[in-house]
Amino acid sequence: MIGSRLSKLNIAILVIIVIIGFLSSFLSYQYSSMTANKVEELASDNIRSNARITAFDLSRLFFHTVNPVVNKLDVLSNTLPAGFDNQSMNQILIRFAQDSTMDLTEGYYLFDKDGRILSWTGLDPKNLTSFRSSNLTAEEFIRIPLETSSPYYSNVLNSHDNEPRLFISFPIFQASSGTDNEDSEIPNSSIMSNGHSPIGVIVAAINLNTVGEMLQSDMSPEVASNVGFMDRDGVIVYAREPTLVGKNYLSTEFQSLVSEDIKSSYNEIINSSLRDRNGGVNDIELPNTDSIVTMAYQPVRISNEHLWTLYVSVPHSLATEVGVLIDQLSTFSTIVVITTACVAVFISFIVLSWNRRLDNAIKSRTSQLKEINNSLGETNRRLAVANKQLKIHDRMQKEFINVAAHELRTPIMPILGEAQYIERQLMATKQLVAVDNEQVQSIMRNARRLVRLASDILDVTRIESKSLRINKKSFDLDIVIHSVLEDTRNALRADEERSNQVLLQYDSIGSISVFADKGRIYQVIYNLLANSVKFTHEGYIRVVVERNSHEIIVSVVDSGKGIDSDIMTRLFTKFSTKSETGTGLGLFICKSIIEAHGGKIWAKNNSGGKGSTFSFTLAYGDTDPTRRVSVNR
Repeated sequence: MIGSRLSKLNIAILVIIVIIGFLSSFLSYQYSSMTANKVEELASDNIRSNARITAFDLSRLFFHTVNPVVNKLDVLSNTLPAGFDNQSMNQILIRFAQDSTMDLTEGYYLFDKDGRILSWTGLDPKNLTSFRSSNLTAEEFIRIPLETSSPYYSNVLNSHDNEPRLFISFPIFQASSGTDNEDSEIPNSSIMSNGHSPIGVIVAAINLNTVGEMLQSDMSPEVASNVGFMDRDGVIVYAREPTLVGKNYLSTEFQSLVSEDIKSSYNEIINSSLRDRNGGVNDIELPNTDSIVTMAYQPVRISNEHLWTLYVSVPHSLATEVGVLIDQLSTFSTIVVITTACVAVFISFIVLSWNRRLDNAIKSRTSQLKEINNSLGETNRRLAVANKQLKIHDRMQKEFINVAAHELRTPIMPILGEAQYIERQLMATKQLVAVDNEQVQSIMRNARRLVRLASDILDVTRIESKSLRINKKSFDLDIVIHSVLEDTRNALRADEERSNQVLLQYDSIGSISVFADKGRIYQVIYNLLANSVKFTHEGYIRVVVERNSHEIIVSVVDSGKGIDSDIMTRLFTKFSTKSETGTGLGLFICKSIIEAHGGKIWAKNNSGGKGSTFSFTLAYGDTDPTRRVSVNR
């Protein structure tokens, strides 16, 4: 009877082990599949983000390269009328303009209203197809500015030397009688409103191959990518394939290079990009391959007029390659689990067989085996906890590397782009380079962003190593709040879109003496206000201070979008954020600082369904100014 029961028990144990083994294999495969999909999604998002940033930076570089030519033409169109008959002076002026933009322009050409060339510098007009005849009034870059009395930006024109060129022309008006053009405060463009017709045209010629090679050289050599240009009519201004320059994207030559499977979606993307004023990015899956082309586009405007669209295409199979590696890992994990289950079944069978033969001997050592089993269970439990902690640490480390790399690259790229532009100007034999306020503000804004990121990373490192120092002293909390609000208002003023949409409020209750680390409390309040500003596009942000018998409560209330339910439970942990630009470290640092002061911090969505409230406490207590407290988490 006992032997029969033991036999059934052994069979049941073997069946359970086999089921657990196969169930573990299935769960391992499902987990690996989910991981593969997530990694593939992150890889694709990273490529799209980098392509969009590259397209934006290159469009800004192109604007800052072409804009000096436009400015020179504008200056010449206002300067030449005073000495229109003095060709030697005209020659000096346009030669000076060519010398200052020689990296981009091939020449400047002055025509009268009858299409006759009066002065020129740079490339000989005989090399340009458009300048063969003596009367060039039929040419669009001369005819249109004469007819419309406004600047003209040409489509691609192929010259006699087979080089594609872009012509920019400005009309020239006769200066008003008795007015010295040099001293006049009335720009030349305003003469048109007085009924005057243009007396000539000043034209600049730009070699598009030079522009394309310049932009292509600024692309990262580590990424296989291409750059292209189209004008607002869909005519290709620059492409790696020279035969396509000057062709419309709907032309037979261009369409023959596009696969029939993607032609409809590809043309729809191009058509949409020519009308889009903000830029964008799209993925195109190539048929019969595992490759994807990520195409980012960005409009280029001169004088707020959309003239061209810049395209950056990045072919890649990164997501597929990552998926293959994950699949291999999944297969390996499955094999390991199945092998382990089979070995466990085999060992269990042997052990159970020995158990039947040595049952009497085992009974005499039952107590010893129980002690050993308890010890093994405790060891396994500790190993499981340690393994779980290692996995969590590894995951957090990877997340931090990804976030930090993206956050560092985002401000570095604009700084690098502006520096490259300044360097290129200095290399053009210039001793002085004009830098506009927008460039300086861009460099300073992104540099400050890098400083804040470095400070947050350093604080997290100190918190993790339990070396964050709290230097307490008595100070007026009301003064600190006023100071933080003023700094936040200054930051809001720099954001023209929201400077008048968000109202900062604070109803002071008078002097509030506290004993704490003044710099760290400033940091906490500033982080909470910056967090509210980030998620409040219009409405108000209010600072509220309350006192009770044993503590001070400081709250930041806003009318923004509120706290996402997905991160409510882990709001004050590292890397918890729904923002596309944040690292998710600010609230974690705030929590560590407040807890080091013996206080509490919490957050909730407002009862009205709009906005959120972040609060923390500071306790009344020790006023010894020599006390130094360390974070002990």
